[in-house]
Amino acid sequence: MRIGLGLSSNSGATGELARVIADAQELERQGFDTAWSSTWWLPPTGPVVAGLDPLAALTAVGAATTRIELGTSVVPTYHRPPAVMAQSALTVRSAAPGRFVLGLGVAHRRLVEDVMGLTYAPPAPHMRRYLEALLPIFAGEPVDHDAGPLSVRGYQIPGAEPMPVLVAAMGPLMLRVAGELADGTITALTGPRTLESHIVPSITRAAEAAGRPSPRIVAAVTFAVTDDVARARGLAAQAMASYKDLPAYRAMLDREEAEPGDLVVAGDAAEVQRTIRRLEDIGVTDVLAAVLPVDEQTAPRTVQALAGCLS
Repeated sequence: MRIGLGLSSNSGATGELARVIADAQELERQGFDTAWSSTWWLPPTGPVVAGLDPLAALTAVGAATTRIELGTSVVPTYHRPPAVMAQSALTVRSAAPGRFVLGLGVAHRRLVEDVMGLTYAPPAPHMRRYLEALLPIFAGEPVDHDAGPLSVRGYQIPGAEPMPVLVAAMGPLMLRVAGELADGTITALTGPRTLESHIVPSITRAAEAAGRPSPRIVAAVTFAVTDDVARARGLAAQAMASYKDLPAYRAMLDREEAEPGDLVVAGDAAEVQRTIRRLEDIGVTDVLAAVLPVDEQTAPRTVQALAGCLS
């Protein structure tokens, strides 16, 4: 079981890169396996909040660290054509050889159409076409792939090498795409019951049918070591209010018969450790931990509890 935390790279720009680098270096010092950079956050009210470009930020982080694996959770596909995505991803890989994983996602209709002014295509077919155009570039050979707006024609990055590619997949069709073409999935707002009964078996079957290795399954989970569990659940519900009605997340919450506040792992350090063990037993390979700041003591206590789960 790999355990990592997210890097705060989507809350603004001023002075942020130095903090992101320092946070990653501290995670590496504490022995964490992975550090993840995100793209944006959808607050309960107001505009989408963005900050540093996650791939550019991880290029700097890669040059400033030596061991910790770096990943994106996740980069939307719509505003980076496959050729551009490949170039950016290989730049990160050059700064962090052998320790970069590219996490991709289709985002959501509101973000794609309202924020970026693009047309939101059916998610699973879009991701399949995107991967079919992107992955051959990593082989370093000339690529000619005709897929309409996702075409890559007469394009090459000499010396390119494959890297792990994960897809934010939770629905049945997207899990099939991730299992057949990618190296695994990254989930969010997905509880243990749904991971065990739906996510893990679905993507594993797809990978097996395609003759691919067992998929990597990264579960994003929010933790809070606190005595005030009720407050933690209330804060989590408030923070995730904008996400609960997005179709992909709503489907996972309905499978779990839960709301966002129910999914936060709140309590003592032993509760954190029990959850990590349960997820590992289910077949989750990675935990991408977010820390919910209930009070000023929550973050250090939570990170300490997570560190205690490192193998």
